[in-house]
Amino acid sequence: MKNINWDDIIAEWSYRLPKGFPTVKNGKFTVKSELKVLQEVLTENGIDEMPDFTKKAPNITTPTTTLIERIEKADIIDLIKKIDTKDMSDVSIQKLYNRIKAYTVFKPLRAALKAKGYSEDKKLGFDIPKQVSNVLQGFLEDLPPDSYNSFINYIQDPKQQVSFPTEVGWGNFRDIIPESLDSAVLSSIALYTGQDERKRGVGMAEVLMALVFKNISKPGKGDLELDGGEFEVKGVGAILGGLSAVPAGSVDKILEQVGITNANTKPVFTNSQGQTSAKPFDKAKLSLALAASVVDGNGNAVKDAVRALMLESKLEAADVDEAIKLINDWNNATAVDINRVFGLGNFIRYAKKEKFTRFIAVDYGSGGKGEGKYVYAQGAPEAMAKQLMVAEVGFEGVSVSIMWPRINATGGPSTTLMESELEDEDSDYQDYL
Repeated sequence: MKNINWDDIIAEWSYRLPKGFPTVKNGKFTVKSELKVLQEVLTENGIDEMPDFTKKAPNITTPTTTLIERIEKADIIDLIKKIDTKDMSDVSIQKLYNRIKAYTVFKPLRAALKAKGYSEDKKLGFDIPKQVSNVLQGFLEDLPPDSYNSFINYIQDPKQQVSFPTEVGWGNFRDIIPESLDSAVLSSIALYTGQDERKRGVGMAEVLMALVFKNISKPGKGDLELDGGEFEVKGVGAILGGLSAVPAGSVDKILEQVGITNANTKPVFTNSQGQTSAKPFDKAKLSLALAASVVDGNGNAVKDAVRALMLESKLEAADVDEAIKLINDWNNATAVDINRVFGLGNFIRYAKKEKFTRFIAVDYGSGGKGEGKYVYAQGAPEAMAKQLMVAEVGFEGVSVSIMWPRINATGGPSTTLMESELEDEDSDYQDYL
């Protein structure tokens, strides 16, 4: 039994015991139920026999047994009594109290995450419930204890828990979560990001949804599981899959397909007031959706230009054709409509690849407001794309340099993110919209 970290073994053993430490009587470990727990810990770590210190009086001077001398509750109380609060501000005293109080949330959080299916495997060296609980404990310590006590009571009582309503379209967590749950606590938990046992990212709001909704859990693959189906969660600004670079030599070809033969030309755009403008474009920031929407010709010409552009971005022809169907009247298609088609064509590709049948975009992320707003879709990839089209989900403006747009879930059914992107690129774009 070489190269075994007995400190870690004993610490884990102690953690699993009801009183937090093993019983030592006459210098020996004699409680069979406690030794059984130790055997489980040893087995998980690939150790098939009990260590010598369980068979004879432990030598408390050795490093392998120093953890047996557990700190008692009285020791903690005595330490707190020794803290001189005379020179401490009220803020510091409150911070100290909150930090101690927040420790009490660790075990119930860990238990809830384990019940939801978050993985732990000592042999492989990971314990996701423990990892997440440690972080969440830190998030909550700056909040008043009363605010998170109701949350802890909630996750421990199945009778209080609610299901996530699988209604397609826009919603807000605040409208479906019990009023007893403090929004500050929910927002703090929603900020958690990390990695799972396979080093995949755990996105914002995933842990929150798993803890709050009884019909959501953590599956063996994907993000979450909702009512038995794989559930993909994306925050504001999330990319639906990896980026695909557009070859430099294809840029001019793309521009020609939308009626612009040279980046220095001045294509004329007419806004809703009938005003025209002709300003040189920055080739790298050119809005392909906007350019395609003003191609000379009828709606079919615009549709053909959009299809060619989507194929150039390496989407499969079948996925492109499904996305093209999302616009019924191409004669009146706007730049915003077309931009959404680009984004949803990529969504179809991504949904097929990841094989999820439920999808949610939430307003948490680098560009989100964190107000709990979301848009939800379910079904086959093409069905979900149609639901998101009807919901008018927003996407980052597609340009020559951004062929795979980020999804937007802020502000309800709007396209504010795209419009701000266009405004940054050229004020004439905004005038046109």
